[in-house]
Amino acid sequence: MKNWIPLTHQEQKLVWRTLYRDFKFSPSISRFPSFHVPSPFITYDISVYFDDPSFLHAEEDLEEKALEKDK
Repeated sequence: MKNWIPLTHQEQKLVWRTLYRDFKFSPSISRFPSFHVPSPFITYDISVYFDDPSFLHAEEDLEEKALEKDK
């Protein structure tokens, strides 16, 4: 993928700390939702990418479409 780079260990720690703090992230397998997002927000349904085996490299297509949306 052309527009993503791996985070360093330090960056990952910062991201998780921010996620827990800002979104009150509390992972759970029985309580939903396990986080709260600020309003307003947009949700995209990407389940089709996981249901169809022909989408082997779906993340690349999804990335391109997300970048097109910003234009």
